[in-house]
Amino acid sequence: MGGVKLLLSLLVAASTAHAATSITEASVEQLQSAMASGRATSQSITQSSLDRIRRLDRAGPSIRSVLETNPDALKAAGSLVLAVFD
Repeated sequence: MGGVKLLLSLLVAASTAHAATSITEASVEQLQSAMASGRATSQSITQSSLDRIRRLDRAGPSIRSVLETNPDALKAAGSLVLAVFD
């Protein structure tokens, strides 16, 4: 369950290029609504989060504030979809 909390924290803390509202500005309710309406998936939000980390933390300003990302984050996001809709 700790992995789910970490992933949810990552989702809320990250931004997505294709969502109408930036995830960094979105509430949990807005994220849930976007997922319920099909405008976003846990995988697309996770991918956007990882992309943002790469863009801001590894390249660009290269602030290196994120020490490590989960190499299985996208797989875990897919598992969340199955757990929610089972």
